Amino acid sequence: MSIVRDRFGRAGGMSHKPDRLVGMSGSKMRVLADAILAVALALCSGQAQAQMPEPAGLPMCNVATDTSIQGGTFGQCKAYAACAVKQAQFYVDYECGGDYNSPRWSPNPKGHFDWCFGGARQSEMSGEEANRNAAVSRCQICRHYSNLALAAAADNAQFHCGNDPNDPMWSSDPNAHFAWCMGLTDVQGGGCDPWPECGLTWSVLQTQELDPRTNARNDAIEKCKTLGKSQGPLTVEQPCAQGETRLPSGACCAKTNVSACGECCPTGKAPNAATGTCLFAVTQPPSQAPQTPSPEVPR
Repeated sequence: MSIVRDRFGRAGGMSHKPDRLVGMSGSKMRVLADAILAVALALCSGQAQAQMPEPAGLPMCNVATDTSIQGGTFGQCKAYAACAVKQAQFYVDYECGGDYNSPRWSPNPKGHFDWCFGGARQSEMSGEEANRNAAVSRCQICRHYSNLALAAAADNAQFHCGNDPNDPMWSSDPNAHFAWCMGLTDVQGGGCDPWPECGLTWSVLQTQELDPRTNARNDAIEKCKTLGKSQGPLTVEQPCAQGETRLPSGACCAKTNVSACGECCPTGKAPNAATGTCLFAVTQPPSQAPQTPSPEVPR
């Protein structure tokens, strides 16, 4: 536990890394419960990808420039704190990264309100909101990018497309894709701190970095499917029993029942050497030795 102090050195409440389930709405609890259930079911089937649910809505704050808020400075700071807490909860729920103990991401509305009402200038409020807006927007975009990358990696494995899973492009690690996306910097200016001042250039990052990689993966998967490289899920064949052989179809058959054409003759049929197929077995009556007349006895 630590005391949160604002930019003017004043205490603004207690801060700690918040419990991610505290203060969540019923709908958000249901979303996370569904996600946990889905991951649990995937683990049972050996197909877990550990995807984070994509944000259903993006809380954006523009209180500093909203002239419709009633109540003067008090009303504006109350609205500012409420919106800041929504963004802080979003930031933690979707594991956006960074310092969760920072006053910027505090779940305590009092700290945000006190900073605002204690003499924060309009430009400072606007700057804080712009930074938080940029950070949550970036997090949403990177969660979406990461989930698309994971879907392509899963297809690559399922359809045996041959793309190297050790290549970061085809990694099945969701954290790898998300961290790469969140670590992107300003591709135009260079040297821009990725947290969070680069948020204003996301349109450039999207078109020059994210979209080309996503499109390249999707094109590779479509090409793989079109060329028919899919072999279906891998299966382990059990050895045939003693006296049996494996047919081209994969089935086991008694060696004495296999026709020249590779067919396993069912009960009542037998391989026919002349036709190479299975024919109904004909039971021949047992042969009898010809009877010879007994010699006549001379009288």
